[in-house]
Amino acid sequence: MPLTSIIPGRALSVSNDSRSRIGLLKSLLSLLFLALFSTAACGITGPGGSEPQGPEEGDVRILFVGSSYLAVNDLPAIFAGMAERSGKRAYVAQRVQSGYYLDFFAQDETTTRAIQDHEWDYVILSGGCQTAAYPSTHHIIKEGWGHHDPFPALKTFESKVSGSNPETVLVYIMPWAFEDGMTWIPGQTDNYFAMQDSIRTHVLAWADSLDLAVSPVGMAWKRILETEVSQHFLHEADWNHPNPGGSYLSAATLFATVFREGVEEVDFPHILSRKL
Repeated sequence: MPLTSIIPGRALSVSNDSRSRIGLLKSLLSLLFLALFSTAACGITGPGGSEPQGPEEGDVRILFVGSSYLAVNDLPAIFAGMAERSGKRAYVAQRVQSGYYLDFFAQDETTTRAIQDHEWDYVILSGGCQTAAYPSTHHIIKEGWGHHDPFPALKTFESKVSGSNPETVLVYIMPWAFEDGMTWIPGQTDNYFAMQDSIRTHVLAWADSLDLAVSPVGMAWKRILETEVSQHFLHEADWNHPNPGGSYLSAATLFATVFREGVEEVDFPHILSRKL
């Protein structure tokens, strides 16, 4: 089931302040795309849907794999823009298809060919938050979700990535929780913070069991949302996907994971009201 459709019946009320913030962030990000991403590196599909081209010698080769959490606001393009503006040589490609979980991509022939296509330095995976928070019970908690335990999929990715190039670093994006946790489902009591803590517990356990690096995106979100209480500050109005600010924060965390440095000194305009 598409991640864009997994929250039927949830109230979508948005305050005027939230609408203004979301609209402003979207407008700013659109301008940034036009100004910064016209020459971004590309792959199977490049940032912004650019045509495939090959990496050059000296490029850091990065493949993103995932669903709508990457597609919304084109997170790989934001990352590519940060790399470009910081002087990094990065070849950024993406295998992104909205509506699917990690278990689909783990068995998908197109994704497998993409992994084998180049000697990637990093393969970065993105998956759903409810499957990470409740890997064994999410399909019981909400009828219609289906069972998509991330751990077997991550194990398959580990095998495919190491088999293609033992030097490739497999990175899992720690998901962020739903903005209201699971409280929108009758009988569920986990709020955003309880759900995020559950995600963290499972992801760190998987990292201990596998040859897997973790980009702590979900914890970066938590750090902001512990002090920022305005509605939809990082989430879209569906309480699930990232708004432009959420995608920016995610890309900044990934930038720090890959390049081992922050973005504070990168000549890249911030689209949040504070430094991250």
